[in-house]
Amino acid sequence: MPWRGEYSFGIRTIDTQHRRLVEMINHLHRVMEGGEDRAAVQEVLANLADYTKTHFAYEERLLHTHGYPDYDRHRGIHERLVAKVLEHMERFRQGSGDAGALLAFLKDWLNGHILGDDKQYSGYLIERGVR
Repeated sequence: MPWRGEYSFGIRTIDTQHRRLVEMINHLHRVMEGGEDRAAVQEVLANLADYTKTHFAYEERLLHTHGYPDYDRHRGIHERLVAKVLEHMERFRQGSGDAGALLAFLKDWLNGHILGDDKQYSGYLIERGVR
């Protein structure tokens, strides 16, 4: 999943965190393509899930601090995304999940979240001096 310029929207910390998420998904892809065992893939997935939670918490603090009017909806999106990621991870851990489907889900999710959900709040925060 290449980093694309359209993923950047002018808030340095968020752009850095999004770039890190893309790197982590690419690392997961490399581990899966390299034929690593399930335990190695699960470790990468756990790190990705933990970092995603950290990123979402940071975004939510920013949105709450600056009084983003759609804060509750955005937070709900985060909660649903984390639940889906954890559900996919659990299926994979139990041996019933397809690693390729999980990777495709993560790529689609990240692409949609950055370009859709996050783009909606970026202008609001930039207007309030968040860079």
